[in-house]
Amino acid sequence: MIKKNRTLFLSLALCASISYAEDDGGFFTVGYQLGQVMQDVQNPGGAKSDELARELNADVTNNILNNNTGGNVAGALSNAFSQYLYSLLGAYPTKLNSSDVSANALLSGAVGSGTCAAAGTAGGTSLNSQSACTAAGYYWLPSLTDRILSTIGSQTNYGTNTNFPNMQQQLTYLNAGNVFFNAMNKALEAKNGTGSNANGATGSNGQTYSQQAIQYLQGQQNILNNAANLLKQDELLLEAFNSAVAANIGNKEFNSAAFTGLVQGIIDQSQLVYNELTKNTISGSAVNNAGINSNQANAVQGRASQLPNALYNAQVTLDKITALNNQVKSMPYLPQFRAGNSRSTNILNGFYTKIGYKQFFGKKRNIGLRYYGFFSYNGASVGFRSTQNNVGLYTYGVGTDVLYNIFSRSYQNRSVDMGFFSGIQLAGETFQSTLRDDPNVKLHGKINNTHFQFLFDFGMRMNFGKLDGKSNRHNQHTVEFGVVVPTIYNTYYKSAGTTVKYFRPYSVYWSYGYSF
Repeated sequence: MIKKNRTLFLSLALCASISYAEDDGGFFTVGYQLGQVMQDVQNPGGAKSDELARELNADVTNNILNNNTGGNVAGALSNAFSQYLYSLLGAYPTKLNSSDVSANALLSGAVGSGTCAAAGTAGGTSLNSQSACTAAGYYWLPSLTDRILSTIGSQTNYGTNTNFPNMQQQLTYLNAGNVFFNAMNKALEAKNGTGSNANGATGSNGQTYSQQAIQYLQGQQNILNNAANLLKQDELLLEAFNSAVAANIGNKEFNSAAFTGLVQGIIDQSQLVYNELTKNTISGSAVNNAGINSNQANAVQGRASQLPNALYNAQVTLDKITALNNQVKSMPYLPQFRAGNSRSTNILNGFYTKIGYKQFFGKKRNIGLRYYGFFSYNGASVGFRSTQNNVGLYTYGVGTDVLYNIFSRSYQNRSVDMGFFSGIQLAGETFQSTLRDDPNVKLHGKINNTHFQFLFDFGMRMNFGKLDGKSNRHNQHTVEFGVVVPTIYNTYYKSAGTTVKYFRPYSVYWSYGYSF
């Protein structure tokens, strides 16, 4: 009887010890997964286009004599134009050797020191200085020469101020110049009488203006008028470019091709202006060869001393803008994203499932391993307005976890095990993004949406078992809370001007599982 009771006790003890331990076997889990997605964009092409736009609108443009500042080619050409106008004015005397009061007044107002007037009434002939004029209560009007110099900087400066007000002011001076040129050329022709090359009008120092000289001056005036018309179009193109850039921020259709096309229009128009100003550039020797006396040739030579630098600055600036525009052409970018680097984030939602096998070791059977395959899907909308894309992430692969149960209890035919798990996963991940439908993405670069991924997986779990009397195994149900951490940052899209990366820095999940 005692032996029989002992056998029964050992059997019950064995059953109790088995019921304490979690069973080996297959398992399956499925649950909700929550994470974060990052859309990282590197947009150097956009940054280069911004640089080009800034250069084209620079307030200061100086790219010669060891300088590399600005790229306002229209402004540089406007300064060269003003230098040209300033130089041509030097071909006229400050006074005619005649009693033509109106002609001499024009000369004083254009190439002289200025004129004195008040409310339309000319001051006396003695009021030929600013101090005398203002002392008498009149208004002193600076000469056209002085006004042009104020936009260039000084007689020894080739002009580096390229802001819009300065450019617009410079073009208006040609209107005053044309009034002067037309009147003076007409006056000089009238003084010529027969139009002989030998006997022309003379200045106060005996300067002679032959018909040949007058024709040269008229030809130079035509060059300035042609250049002014071209330059006005150049400035209008720059204004249209600025308006288009401002109106199309974030517009997918305003891509690098549209941007560089507008810039190319400015470049082509600027080249026409430059060609006009350099086809028969005024100089002291050219004035002398035209039959104008040495006094005015020397005056032009002095005035035109900075004209070559002004034209060279315009040429180098034009080359600089052309090179920058070619760089932007070679770096097609996604215009909806901010220039430089940007990042957008949002919450991913989806599901996560595992299926595999688990086994436990040791006397207490509280340490084990599980091997499994897994699959998850998560989706989100990331970005804002023009940068918004719908993103789906598929992750699939295999993993292994170490299981460690720190708490085990059983009562009657039920058991509870609680512990931790930690492991690694080798996976593939595939991002699906509506960015693939962007026309600029289709035109340039390459999408690579599938990559290898290495992940860490850790968390805690609870296993609830109920002993099946027929099989001596537990019907096991599991609840898990875990964290998945990817480690590899992969590139989704890459072109010469833009790189887009999607990355999930972490995800958490809650799963229900069943063991069999």
